[in-house]
Amino acid sequence: MREQPIVDVVFDLAAADPDLSERPARLILAAMESDEALLAELESASATDTPTGPPVTTDYVETAAPIGAYLTSIEVTGFRGVGRRATLPLTPGPGLIIVAGRNGSGKSSFAEALELALTGDSFRWVERAAQWMSAWRNLHQPDPCTIRVGLAEEGSGPITVGVDWTPDAELTDCTLWTQRSGAKREPGISGLGWDRALKLYRPILSYEELGHLLDGRPIDLYRAMERILGLGQLNDAAERLATVLKRLKIPEAEARSRKPHLRAVLESVEDARATEALRELHRRQPDLDVLAGIATGSDAPAADLVVLRDLAELATPTADATTGVVRELRKAVGELAEHSDVTLELAEHTSALLGQALEVHHEHGTVPCPVCGQGTLDDAWRAAAERRQAQATEDIRALTKARARLDRARTEARRLIASVPGSVRQVAIKLDTVAAAKTAYSSWTTVPSGDLAMAEHIETCHAELTSAFDAVRVEAAETLKLREDSWLPLAQELAAWLELKRAALAAATDTDDVSTASQWITKNSGVLRNQRLLPLADEARRIWARLRQESNVDLGRITLDGQPHHGRLSINATVDGTDTTALAVMSQGELHALALALFLPRATMPDSPLRFVVLDDPVQAMDPAKIDGFVSVLSDLARDRQIIVFSHDDRLADVVRRTTDNGQIIEVIRESGSAVSVRRDRTPATRYLEDARALLHDHEVPVSVIDKVVPGICRLAIEAAARERFYGRRIKAGSDRASVEKDWSDFTSTTMRVALALFGDPKSPQMNRWRSARDWRARMLRLATQGVHQGGHIVGDAVLVDLSNMLTDIMDAR
Repeated sequence: MREQPIVDVVFDLAAADPDLSERPARLILAAMESDEALLAELESASATDTPTGPPVTTDYVETAAPIGAYLTSIEVTGFRGVGRRATLPLTPGPGLIIVAGRNGSGKSSFAEALELALTGDSFRWVERAAQWMSAWRNLHQPDPCTIRVGLAEEGSGPITVGVDWTPDAELTDCTLWTQRSGAKREPGISGLGWDRALKLYRPILSYEELGHLLDGRPIDLYRAMERILGLGQLNDAAERLATVLKRLKIPEAEARSRKPHLRAVLESVEDARATEALRELHRRQPDLDVLAGIATGSDAPAADLVVLRDLAELATPTADATTGVVRELRKAVGELAEHSDVTLELAEHTSALLGQALEVHHEHGTVPCPVCGQGTLDDAWRAAAERRQAQATEDIRALTKARARLDRARTEARRLIASVPGSVRQVAIKLDTVAAAKTAYSSWTTVPSGDLAMAEHIETCHAELTSAFDAVRVEAAETLKLREDSWLPLAQELAAWLELKRAALAAATDTDDVSTASQWITKNSGVLRNQRLLPLADEARRIWARLRQESNVDLGRITLDGQPHHGRLSINATVDGTDTTALAVMSQGELHALALALFLPRATMPDSPLRFVVLDDPVQAMDPAKIDGFVSVLSDLARDRQIIVFSHDDRLADVVRRTTDNGQIIEVIRESGSAVSVRRDRTPATRYLEDARALLHDHEVPVSVIDKVVPGICRLAIEAAARERFYGRRIKAGSDRASVEKDWSDFTSTTMRVALALFGDPKSPQMNRWRSARDWRARMLRLATQGVHQGGHIVGDAVLVDLSNMLTDIMDAR
């Protein structure tokens, strides 16, 4: 059963929580993806958005079963204990491989080379940093220094991972590359798609890491288990949300911390603006717009500042304007006086009467005067009347013009007087020059009757008014500047506080949502961790039950308690029925067995594309009984995984020889000058050969029994060798394990299986030529087929020689 991605688990749990609204849920899922995703969600998401699924990338969601990969070889040159090039061949596909060799043989150099190539690190380096930094190159042959790891990926074929160092390079200054068959080299190993898998399903466990897993601090074990459980996304989400929440709270926290100081400085000055700002700040919810207006002066400022600004801008008529008005008024008065003997009304009536008399004369000629009856309206009268009428008209025009000029001059004079602002009369602030200005303004606006008197008044009062207003303007400007200079730093502090407060208000919704998301993660993290741990804990208990053998410690509940920075792994146990904690009562060997029980379930998860598990010296502290249980566990795992164990402990190889039929043993030997060689000590096929030898050399076994049993053993040996070759070749070529197993199981004939292994075709015509090319091949195939059913005539060691040659021909065929 595949493991559900943790992000899907969180999504399901969040979706089922009625108390969790939609936006916090989306923030949780975005936080599990990346910093960028969380930022994007904060900037774009709204409370009305409906989550339709986890907003994650394909890094966290796998839609198909992972592609498996097996190790085919590890080649080392000039690295650690290996001088000249040495290759450790590994049969790809499920199976148990023991790499045996004494301490110092160089076997661990292969394990460390593999760990470096795939993970870029080694736990042993952390533990022994100083020694490693000075001795990671081989002493006898430091150059060239290379690592080559052969892989067989299902559906892809052979892959090589390489690590190269130049002669003067440091350990970390290496070139790491990957190359698929027939393709160019690619830098790094990210192209394999294993970056996440190598962290979640780490397939390599060294003795140092095994011992440290349970010997370290509780928090280290807690974090190690979190890594094993693939809970990194959950922790990353919690940390991202905590970081964002802390950032979102900064403006409000700073605004709150600065407010007392702001109040104190505003109270320390005598300024109406400070008083207004304090009044607003004392409110539960201050109006930030009002405070902004006070700080910037964009709103109506304090009354005394208005007055000071008005006074600083006081203006009086210029001397030229005043002189012009006075001069015009006097001229208008004089011009009107010149025509003062003319009565406008009489002149108008006289002109009208003459006009009527001239009209009578025009119509009737010479006639007596219709007005007096004594004179005569004749031509002489007409001429005189026309002259008189023209003069009257001219007098009327001149008088009207003089009067209009006087009206204009009088209006301008009054406008001049009114142009002086009267705000000075209401000034209540203490300025030395205000009293004189008020007096001057009062005199200026007290206008005597008469035009000439008004002109004289303007001319006389203007100088006094100008002098008084100039003095007020200067004093008001100086006072205003002093007040503004003292207010500026206060205004700046107020503006800075306002900026923080506005930022806090703008972030309020985000702060609430992120806080909710963070609290949800904290509340549910324990549930999620132990939900994730449960199947692995159950499997760990099952493995422990087989590893414990004679131990009286029985594992109970395994849980992760606390929070990431203060957590611990709780392993409950019983000793002879009494409850206790496992770590307190276990021996070193039991602790190692427990660490393996915790490590193996995760490393062999179905989701892992890493179909191999590599253990380096895992049995050093185990007693014999636990080694038996350990081999039993490994044999079961080897049905689906390639299990590779490096060990210098002969007990492990002995148990494998005695108890398993699917185990290979490869021996690593080191000679002088760091010359490392590798030889196959035992395979399933060679074990059958050993069984046949033991049976033939047992003189107590009847010949009749030997004749019946040995042919079957020979068949098993031949088919085991053919199976190993067939599986290895097909998996190296990129076939998936399921199809390889099906193709193998489709043919049950020994001859067909050998042909399948050698030629890829159970009915290959080449099989007959291959069989007849060596006498022993025909003899062994006949014995393994007909002899199994009919019995065979066994001729002592000759059968062993034939069988050994046959196995060599199958395994080493070119």
